[in-house]
Amino acid sequence: MLLANRSTDRSGWYWIGEPGLKTLDKKRANKYLLACILDYQIQSGRAWENAKRLAESILGDPPCLWESITEIPFLVWRHRFREYGLHRFPVAHERVWRIGKRVVDGYAGDARQVWKGLSPAKSTAALITLGVGEQLSRMAVGGLFDCGWLKGKSDVKADVHVKRVVGRVCLGRPATEDEAIDLARHICPDNPWLIDSALWQAGYHHCRPKETFCVACFLNRLCSFAANLTLGMPLPSGGMASTSGAETTRRPRIA
Repeated sequence: MLLANRSTDRSGWYWIGEPGLKTLDKKRANKYLLACILDYQIQSGRAWENAKRLAESILGDPPCLWESITEIPFLVWRHRFREYGLHRFPVAHERVWRIGKRVVDGYAGDARQVWKGLSPAKSTAALITLGVGEQLSRMAVGGLFDCGWLKGKSDVKADVHVKRVVGRVCLGRPATEDEAIDLARHICPDNPWLIDSALWQAGYHHCRPKETFCVACFLNRLCSFAANLTLGMPLPSGGMASTSGAETTRRPRIA
């Protein structure tokens, strides 16, 4: 059921998933990595818009994005937090520069070199070493897989939606990061990443923290959490179940 509801729309992976794209050049790969770095603790679409604005509008879409970022002295970059408005947290603004410096020093400023010739697992490890973070690294690798730039299998990004849905379906409660990854590996051992988008969509549209739209969710017949609601057990958050539907769209990236 999860595989049947998997999104196959590559255009959501901006810069690397455009229809007809035959090769992934350095400029596109760098902007993609920048967007992945920003895509946490703020709305996904906003993160990708901010990456586009920095790279294309503020910096003029340079051929060497990471060099252009790190040519700005770090203290100057830090003081441009409000001017650039890339993220709501100063530390997230600063880590763009810090990761960029590692890409310049270790990979000649070319994000493609981070994953070139590597398996998804090793690519994920390389991104984690750069400081991208475990879950964002899994997302970045998953996008590269979706768009055909990597082969093999990868784990889900255990974000709040994925943890909530796979945990509620299998355990009757939200899962931890480790539990979500283990459950996804059990459900889809050939490639756990393949069920990521369906889990995310279910969480974003139907399986909300305080209100659920179980009737509209394709997982409701198999869901332990929905079964408990049918028996009259309330949501742990104090919310409620609803019979309302919700429009299903692809995972939001950039307008």
